[in-house]
Amino acid sequence: MRLNENDFRCNFQYGAIWEKLDVVPKKLKEASLKCFKKFELDFCAIDLIEKENNFYIIDVNSNLVTKKVSSLLNINICDLIVENIVRKI
Repeated sequence: MRLNENDFRCNFQYGAIWEKLDVVPKKLKEASLKCFKKFELDFCAIDLIEKENNFYIIDVNSNLVTKKVSSLLNINICDLIVENIVRKI
């Protein structure tokens, strides 16, 4: 989860920080998977906002910041993408 106390935008260039969610709320996980499947993506990044204990998906990106995600989750996202491509060939 990216957070920015100084701006509504959560991009790094605007001062946002990343925070790993240890537990993803069930509703959020279900909504995210629904978007992922609807757009028939192999991988994606989903932007959302939280307001009054509700999550709202505002954007689905077919690209993501692999270096930051890899370091945050302690996995190599690029390796997973390549493995997925090879599996489909």
